[in-house]
Amino acid sequence: MMGYIERIVPDTPQFQNLYDEHINRYMFARGLFREGESALDFGCGCGYGSNYLAREGFQVTGIDLSTEAIGLAEEYFQQPEIDFQCMDGRQLELADDMFGNVVAIEILEHVQEPRACLLEIKRVIKPGGILVASVPNRKMFPRVDNPWHFFHLDVEEFQALLGEFFDDLEIFGQNRLNPSIDSRGGLHATSYKTWTIHNQDIENSLCLLAICRLPAKI
Repeated sequence: MMGYIERIVPDTPQFQNLYDEHINRYMFARGLFREGESALDFGCGCGYGSNYLAREGFQVTGIDLSTEAIGLAEEYFQQPEIDFQCMDGRQLELADDMFGNVVAIEILEHVQEPRACLLEIKRVIKPGGILVASVPNRKMFPRVDNPWHFFHLDVEEFQALLGEFFDDLEIFGQNRLNPSIDSRGGLHATSYKTWTIHNQDIENSLCLLAICRLPAKI
């Protein structure tokens, strides 16, 4: 069985290939984010996404349940623009309506209670704010071999789950562009530019992304 890792850690052999794939999702989110609003990186892991958003000019709060992940995030990416905190996503120690921008990139499949997490995410998003979330596509990955994943979702399941909390949502897909073949015969990407996020043939995408918006106060 393929060797899986729990999280992407800088200075490891797997980092660059997986980083390219994941940072493409953060770049997609950044293009939708509200300027001048703070950002929450929900399930930030080792902090590479928080670092990217901070470099893009956002004040970022990165939260993760793992003390090991937060320790690595602080080691590699601590800066004044980022506040890393160890926190349970089911009970966020954060104020209501705190963030205009939230990302939950490849984290929902890592939790046993995604609805509890989504309820908390919705609570801390400001009116008019946005959530960008992503999960592996169950159609492409029907077997949950990764020991760190509890489930995968197909397009309809992903839309139904998020639709319990957000009325305004759009689903996109992510795939490789012109993938190359490595020495072991497997696919790999050489940079974030080899990945594309799109709204065509979504059901056959490797990864599913959602844009969820809260209505602004009238």
